[in-house]
Amino acid sequence: MDAMLSRRTAVRAGALVAFSLVAGGASACTNTGDQVEEAGQFDRLIGTDPQEAWETLVSEGWFPTLKRYPNGGTAGTVALIEHNDQTHFSADACHDVEGTLHEELEGTEWQGGLDVWLAGMSQIPPHIIGASRTEGVEQLEEAGFTDVQVIEEGDVDASHNRVKACDPAPISWALLDEEVALTITSDVEMPDLVGMTPVDASAELIRVGLVPDPEVLTNEGYYGRNPVVTSTSVPAGSTVRVGDTIVVEYSEPVS
Repeated sequence: MDAMLSRRTAVRAGALVAFSLVAGGASACTNTGDQVEEAGQFDRLIGTDPQEAWETLVSEGWFPTLKRYPNGGTAGTVALIEHNDQTHFSADACHDVEGTLHEELEGTEWQGGLDVWLAGMSQIPPHIIGASRTEGVEQLEEAGFTDVQVIEEGDVDASHNRVKACDPAPISWALLDEEVALTITSDVEMPDLVGMTPVDASAELIRVGLVPDPEVLTNEGYYGRNPVVTSTSVPAGSTVRVGDTIVVEYSEPVS
């Protein structure tokens, strides 16, 4: 872990050396509706630390959309900033480079949107928690990460398991050659389903790696009625094994 922190510190220090980049002859600035921005407006941020650049752009009223830059550049820095089609809009809360959700930004009136391209970095898949070991590793490899480590917690079943944790965290951005550690387990906590609809209850059980009985994927079988979960064969909060079947009782028939 200390080595990973030292590497990130070194990258931040190296990011202070800026570089100029033009890809395919495209300018980093374009006209956006009634806004005409000066050429080279964002040159000051090229080659800088992505998190610091994100904070700067947000403070100036720009909405940054982070993207993986495909054409080289100094790893761990901002490679290119381009205007996109968004102008004068509001948006939901957004995540920064480190994966922190900024709820205080919800409803902000942005002057425009920007595509911020990051060199040698990719995003940790947002939905990797709950995936199987195979799925988790595949998601990371598809995202471009080259050093994926798997940590087994407890008695892990090779066929029935789930990703319990990921470091760096989901949604955050990391260097492509940075170590990404997946914690895998076959023991999960039984969720509290009481009061849920059949579709929601089945979806929640499937999400944590359990098998619902009955499995209800649509409301076709109980259309016009309002059944909810009254009890389950395993109490909420109990430890169960991935792949276990959970019998769910409802207040009304679901088929």
